[in-house]
This record gives sequence, structure tokens and C-alpha cells, in this order.
Amino acid sequence: MKPANKFLLNLSSRKMRWASIMICLVMVSVFTPLTPFQTEAVTKVGKLPKETVAQIKLTSVDGQQFSLAGLRGKVVVMDFFGIHCAHSRDHIRDTMTQFSDNDFKRGLQIIGIESEDATVQRVRQFIQDEKINYPIVQIDEPTFIQYVESKDLSAPQTLIFGRDGKLLLHTLGHGAKIQTAIRETIQKALN
Repeated sequence: MKPANKFLLNLSSRKMRWASIMICLVMVSVFTPLTPFQTEAVTKVGKLPKETVAQIKLTSVDGQQFSLAGLRGKVVVMDFFGIHCAHSRDHIRDTMTQFSDNDFKRGLQIIGIESEDATVQRVRQFIQDEKINYPIVQIDEPTFIQYVESKDLSAPQTLIFGRDGKLLLHTLGHGAKIQTAIRETIQKALN
């Protein structure tokens, strides 16, 4: 092989490596949640919510009332979702509606929290379509911010509180790892 051809082959090999590295970096940055939001969630684990947040009264679309303070003694899951969000629908189907009556008898309380400002009629239809077996409430953006203590209002987000009222887990998004973390955290807290 001529030295010029060898040089060109070597050059194109380097370009291919750099292109591969750049593609990997872009993929990681696009599919990894922003670090500040991960840090905010992690730093709250093991802590009680602010008293003002624990006292917020939530009313479900069927008239039940809840507050974190009033649910102490139970394992409470607050699942924030958007009706028009495909990830939220998958998250509800694959994770949130998979808990048994036995889990609820053992002290599990799931509260679905619709955050897109849909009509009550649309929320009721969504409950029926998705076969949701736990209460659904609707909240506004400022209340959502109070619960997650972040301006990241992406859905789905899940907060799990232990029987003592302390935050055990805060997840953002949907996927197999998140699904496993939610199930394991809930089962451990119920035991």
C-alpha cells in the first residue's frame, strides 16, 4: 500500500472514532436527566416533607380527601402523570396498576395526581380506560412544584413515603429500572 493511501486510511479511521465518540456523548446527554434534578431528588430521600406540604388537602375526582400528614402510618405513593403523556400511560399500566388488593390491605395508599389541567370528565374517562384502582386528584403547577421541590414538572414522577412520613424514593420517568425501584421500595416499606 502506498504511504499516501495508508495516511488517508488512518485519517478516516480517526475521523470514524471521533464521530463515534461524539455520537455517544450526544446520546448520553439527550437520554440522561439533568444532574441538578437528580441531585434535588436524592437529597430529599430520608427526610420529612415540609409541614406546609404535608398539610395540603387533596380531593380526588370522586370526593375523597387526603393529606400526607393524614396518611402517616401508610406507605404513600404520589404518582404525578399527564393524561396526554405516553410515558405516563405506560408507567400507570406497567407499574402503578400492578399492585394487589393485599398490598392495599397491608397499608399501601397510591394517589394518582393529574397535572395537565384536564377536565374532570376527561380524568374520569382516563381512570376507566386505564383501569386505575386508586384515587386520582388534580393539582395546579404551583402545588406540583411544592411536592417535588423542583421546577422540573416532567411526568411521570413518583414520590414514595414510608409509614413514618419520610421520603423513600423520588423517580422521574418510566422504564424497567424505575419500575423495579418503585416495586422494591414499596414492598420493603410494606414489610
